[in-house]
Amino acid sequence: MIWTFFTSFTLALLTAFQVIIFCLVFLRLIQAILNQKRFESNEEEDKAHLVRGTGWISAATKLGAVETMIGFAGGGFGVALTRRILRLLGRACLCIGTVKGYVIYFSSGP
Repeated sequence: MIWTFFTSFTLALLTAFQVIIFCLVFLRLIQAILNQKRFESNEEEDKAHLVRGTGWISAATKLGAVETMIGFAGGGFGVALTRRILRLLGRACLCIGTVKGYVIYFSSGP
């Protein structure tokens, strides 16, 4: 009984953390898009707000939160397979977002 409580409590904390991180990253993504549109509408050609891999990282955190919430379902092979596929997709999105941000950041020069 205590084991079940702590397992559920840990999953709830992890889900809450992932949702908070998703909200912060998504807010940053929306802010970058709106700033870029504002720069384009004011014809400020020397300013840019690059999105880089923020969209991919946002998708990764969302997939991670969904995968963690599925952990509450318990269950058999289907649930475990679904969680592993979502975890794979989330980590792939995180890798793509990190590489896109890293490559664009360091290839732009001084």
